[in-house]
Amino acid sequence: MLMPSLLLNPRVTFCRHIRHVIALPLLLLAPLLVVFPVSQVSAADDARAKAAELEQLRKKINTLRESLEGDRGQQSALRQQLKTSERQIGDINRTLHTLRGQLKEQNRDLEAMQQRREQQEKSLAEQQGVLGQQMRAGYALGRQSYLKLLLSQQNPATVGRTLTYYDYMNRARSEHITRISAGLTELRTLQQDIGRKKDLVQDLYDKQRLQKRELEKSVAERREVLSRLGKEIQGKEARLKQLTDDEKQLGKLVTELQRALKNMPGGLSGRKFAGLKGKLYWPVNGRISSKFGRPRPPGKMKWNGVLINAREGAEVRNIAPGRVVFAEWLRGFGLLMIIDHGNGYMSLYGHNQSLYKDVGDWVEEGEVIAAVGNSGGRDTTALYFEVRHNGVPENPALWCRSQRG
Repeated sequence: MLMPSLLLNPRVTFCRHIRHVIALPLLLLAPLLVVFPVSQVSAADDARAKAAELEQLRKKINTLRESLEGDRGQQSALRQQLKTSERQIGDINRTLHTLRGQLKEQNRDLEAMQQRREQQEKSLAEQQGVLGQQMRAGYALGRQSYLKLLLSQQNPATVGRTLTYYDYMNRARSEHITRISAGLTELRTLQQDIGRKKDLVQDLYDKQRLQKRELEKSVAERREVLSRLGKEIQGKEARLKQLTDDEKQLGKLVTELQRALKNMPGGLSGRKFAGLKGKLYWPVNGRISSKFGRPRPPGKMKWNGVLINAREGAEVRNIAPGRVVFAEWLRGFGLLMIIDHGNGYMSLYGHNQSLYKDVGDWVEEGEVIAAVGNSGGRDTTALYFEVRHNGVPENPALWCRSQRG
């Protein structure tokens, strides 16, 4: 029996039923329609937020760097020339570092290709040997006519299978040899391409090395001028004032960096830096020539870090996970890198020849971040290394216990 409503207005009732049927799947799909777009938007917002955070950090550090550069003394013009030259040398060495990595990678690829080629040549020789045997057997078989072969066999089916087998084997071997030959041709082509690329990179490496020599020569000349001007400055007091000003500038830099980082999200993963005390590796292998807390002539100044004598270009490695917050030239310390490890801890690496990381880069423990040099007006190559907590220098020897093998 039909419902009264359907009898009264069947069209309206049918439409109502259709709406219910359509509405049910939409209700079931609604969570999916909400979840997927929201998660995608959330990921995009997170990426934009991180990019904005990094840009904000870089702007603050650039502002800080400009304010530090605004304070210059008598030797400002010469120091600016020294700074420009050492920056250029750092950039060139960074390029050379990249090129050396590319050359190493290409050499590995070339060696692998040569091994593949040798394997394929060996395989080809084996296949040629098998084919030779087959051809000799085929020749002996071919000296008899098909009719003679058929008459000499009691079972014609055996003859047919034999002929088919030899034909199949010949075609299979021929196809295999064709594939191997094509592979060898491809390998030779790739090897030639890699050889050309290697030559191009090597040429660029040689050109950069020549530029580096020219820049080092100009830096040496400017250092001689700085040395002459330094001799004109009377006595220990001027030297002490210069060192004091450099230390104050570094202290101001660290303080301002901490202030800039105060409102930045941390995000440092892994073990807390404080728990690594006494377990870290030194950033570079070498002899410590100036120890923390020892007098720093002239005057009564003391070393806030350590000087580690090492060969020019030696790899400087980060001591613990963190983020690069400064990578620039600073008066008295040359090309300086500062890494924030969270919770107020920072490590500082000065007098570098080149810096391989930029502000905002996340670096892991043991990652190569710079190369040992003598930037900042030093006569000998060494790494200046500090560890600070809330801006206060701490003895690096309490943090780092052993050198890397």
